[in-house]
Amino acid sequence: MRCAVLALTVVTLAPVPGPTARAVPVLVAALQVSGASQSAAQASDATKIIVQAPPPTGLTSAAAWVGRTEQMEAHLKNAEIVSIQDIGTGVTRPRRAHLKPTDPFESLVWKVLPPGRKSGYWESYKSEVAAYELDKLLGMNMVPPA
Repeated sequence: MRCAVLALTVVTLAPVPGPTARAVPVLVAALQVSGASQSAAQASDATKIIVQAPPPTGLTSAAAWVGRTEQMEAHLKNAEIVSIQDIGTGVTRPRRAHLKPTDPFESLVWKVLPPGRKSGYWESYKSEVAAYELDKLLGMNMVPPA
């Protein structure tokens, strides 16, 4: 008698070297037809799947600033703003500022957040700067340069 066994295994992908490298857990399913004498555990042991993460493709990563924070901070301080446009959405009415030179990035989102209480919450541009500095100290790489 034959039976079908569905083996679910969590595999941690080997990270591809680079600034955005990290191990990624993936649920892998394997269907194996086995004899009745095999247990489900034996069937899943017989199923080995090796998965490799795809290599990063340039600066398309959401965390493109990782490893380039000093260069980006200098660009934020020294670049000339050549135009500002309303984005049109968002509670804080953000604007897109285009910069010259355009390397390492050509534009940024700028929003006015004067310190004060809004809708019962304390808001300030200082909170975003503090979040960025704390992120740098902890090495989390979750907050872009601000």
